Amino acid sequence: MVKEAIRGNTYFEISDLECRRQGRSFTVDTLDEYRNLEPGKKPLFILGVDAFLDIPGWHEPERLVALTDFVIVNRPGYSVKDIMQSPFIGGTLESSEGEGIFKLVSGSLAVYVLCSQLEISASDIRRRIKSGRSIKYLLPESVEFYIISKGLYSGSV
Repeated sequence: MVKEAIRGNTYFEISDLECRRQGRSFTVDTLDEYRNLEPGKKPLFILGVDAFLDIPGWHEPERLVALTDFVIVNRPGYSVKDIMQSPFIGGTLESSEGEGIFKLVSGSLAVYVLCSQLEISASDIRRRIKSGRSIKYLLPESVEFYIISKGLYSGSV
């Protein structure tokens, strides 16, 4: 599905790193592996504020926040002030007009950015498919076709 979603966009590339890994795959292991592939470079991890606030429940969260800098994207129902709820925030470096740059306790940085908000989530897409509702316009047409043609999430596979 990712391959379909980025087809024709030269700004993206796909990696099968997690697919090749044996057993369970954790974000912290993926970031560690990317750092080993390009020593001296620190990856950027882009995620929604809701996911960032859930990191304390992830596998090895302290190591994870030390491995990467974050770009945190706003999500409906959240604001820049919610970032301060994270136990990993060490302080504010800059904050204005709903955006901010934060220092993490690990020494990494987190940048909170505003973008156009669309209330689209993977769990909502799966619920819609399972209940027979349309997913048109919620994702690229090629991904919609892939999901429908493979019978994904419908409970019929």
